Amino acid sequence: MLNPNDLTKAELLQVMEMLECTAEYHLNRALSQIERQRDDAHYERSRRLIDEERKHHDAYFEILRPYEGKHLIDIPPDVVKRAQAEWEKARAAGRKWDKLNGFD
Repeated sequence: MLNPNDLTKAELLQVMEMLECTAEYHLNRALSQIERQRDDAHYERSRRLIDEERKHHDAYFEILRPYEGKHLIDIPPDVVKRAQAEWEKARAAGRKWDKLNGFD
């Protein structure tokens, strides 16, 4: 007996058309389950990007906290570079989130 993994794309579409005529309820249920799985995966990717962005923002502010209220010129260049690197990582995660969610 054939397994759905053994079918070509055209054959799989043919099976789907046959099922649509005879078992519309089961087909709609299967499609709904796949849609939920996609939504769940999308949510997880979005959540990870939000967490990554927050982590880098927190690191940025933690690096600069000892220099709060001071002029930029009074902050050591290596500290500024570390903070800038964290800021860029946070922005990159934010841009990925925007792209993933259609906010280009």
